[in-house]
Amino acid sequence: MAHENPAAGRFVVRFALTDESLGEMLTGPPMRDVAAGIASGRYVVAPAMELSVASMLMGTVVSAMWMVLEGHQSWRDAAAGAAELILCALGVSHDEARRIAASPLPATAFEV
Repeated sequence: MAHENPAAGRFVVRFALTDESLGEMLTGPPMRDVAAGIASGRYVVAPAMELSVASMLMGTVVSAMWMVLEGHQSWRDAAAGAAELILCALGVSHDEARRIAASPLPATAFEV
């Protein structure tokens, strides 16, 4: 999104990290996915770390967007690097995290 619409990306980078957005992250799809990974034993995260995980996810995504907007990385490199780091932080082995991060993205509801 930041690559295709830099103005929207700059808005998100500047204003995304709020109490409200962090609260929404805790109940939204990303944290439901993390909770499922923890419940299945896929991710190794202490139960009391949910807020920290949500904060890490948001910070990593916003930082990756900034890297793209400032021309430091392509959107693919920024996204793959962010995904790999998050997966490693959640307890996935480095080799597997790198393989997953390099895999093609599935189709999403946002694609036209």
